Amino acid sequence: MVTTPSSPSARPRQYRRILTSTLHRKFVHATAVSLGACYVVAFFIGVKSSFFWSWFPLGACGVRTLLLSISCLAIFVLRVGQMHVGARTSSAPVSSTRQVLFSFSTVQTFGWYLLSAWWFSEVYMWSSSESAELNWVKPGRPSERAKLNERPIYLHCFYALLAITQATLHLYFDWDKIHVPISKRSAKSTDQRTHALESLPARIRKAIPQILYDAIIRSSATAIVGPFIYMFFLRRIAWSWVLAFAKLFWNFPRSAADPPGLIPPLHILLLLRAATSGVLLITLWQTSNLLFSTFLGQAPLKKGQPLTNESKDPNGSLINGLKAKKDVVQTFSFWELCLIGQQFPERRKAIFADIDRNGGSAWSQILAASTNVIQGITARINEHRNPTPLASSEPVTSSATTSDGSKINGQSTTIQTLPRLTSPPKEDNIFLASSKPTTRPEKFESAFGSVAKSYGQSPDWTPSARNQARNIFNRATTMVLSPEPPHHPSIT
Repeated sequence: MVTTPSSPSARPRQYRRILTSTLHRKFVHATAVSLGACYVVAFFIGVKSSFFWSWFPLGACGVRTLLLSISCLAIFVLRVGQMHVGARTSSAPVSSTRQVLFSFSTVQTFGWYLLSAWWFSEVYMWSSSESAELNWVKPGRPSERAKLNERPIYLHCFYALLAITQATLHLYFDWDKIHVPISKRSAKSTDQRTHALESLPARIRKAIPQILYDAIIRSSATAIVGPFIYMFFLRRIAWSWVLAFAKLFWNFPRSAADPPGLIPPLHILLLLRAATSGVLLITLWQTSNLLFSTFLGQAPLKKGQPLTNESKDPNGSLINGLKAKKDVVQTFSFWELCLIGQQFPERRKAIFADIDRNGGSAWSQILAASTNVIQGITARINEHRNPTPLASSEPVTSSATTSDGSKINGQSTTIQTLPRLTSPPKEDNIFLASSKPTTRPEKFESAFGSVAKSYGQSPDWTPSARNQARNIFNRATTMVLSPEPPHHPSIT
């Protein structure tokens, strides 16, 4: 049932707050569902010494699930900060690429993916068995000094390469956008909705095979190219960083400053372990992106009704969203208006019946907001086609004369001058006595003007200082170079 406003002059609730509370609820639902994917990954990376404890949620598997959820949460935070509806558009592909590359969002994308990969690597190493030999340091025998283990160093570099690859694809395909489906009505179809959405289980079920396929392809390709990139570009840098940190807790010989040998000791089992764990990591990333886009891309409905139905002034809140400056708020409000026009006849009647409102009837304000959006598109297109010239000062007509005194046709030139910072110099007789000050600024100038003008007009002090320095130098020279009188010891 649609509620009507208690007072036409009452300020309606902002649509932004209504939408924010709804998006928060959907964000929590997406995070809760992502725990299922984290639980599956936690089962695969755990030690299988006991079948019961390998899957029991209240044991180590549950702890790994909560830790892995932080990797998914990093992707959720990234998506929240860069969420937008629809594809980004620009006048040219080159400008769009430049806008993406040289922006803070690019740095933020790579940073969150690298943080997620690093956290996953730490959880994976902690969950591995001792036979995997993923400890940072090899203790060695009692008579030997500790050695740095290169296996975990390679795993961290491998996950970093996966993060860079995933972040690049994230920016290229613009995974930050929330897709709103648009379809034309067809007389042959019984569904006359223009924004038809599939159910959440159906969308997730269809996307799972593609997620696994992409994870296997990317992890396998990185596992093939990764050892060469690590050996030629990353090995010495990663070794020096890990060694600098490990020296805080262990003592290493001087020979440990450089990695041993030219070829890293990468066993085939380590490469397979990296490839399989990379599939799990990419699966977590892709699942997080899917859940975020699926849950937050739902229609602006709550319990099958428009979001603004629970507001004290539904039409006022809807109009507030249509006039919003933020694209996300405005897009969802227009989406809700479209749903009202297609599926909710009672709410549609309430809009036409709402005529006693500040600023005009509800229908006239909705029409004006919709017209402004359409006219804004046309205005931006015309502005791009016919850019307005920069504002300049008034043209000054100047004429040149020839040798015989005849003038050439006047030419319109623009003279740009700097802004004046001080008053122009006085043109009065400087030898006449100044008049008595009357205003407060003039009294202040007469009182402190002489003091201010005295700076820089004092007599030169360098000759007297030079003479004093010369006298002191002569006295010191005389005292040092003059012979001392003979000193006779006293006879007692």
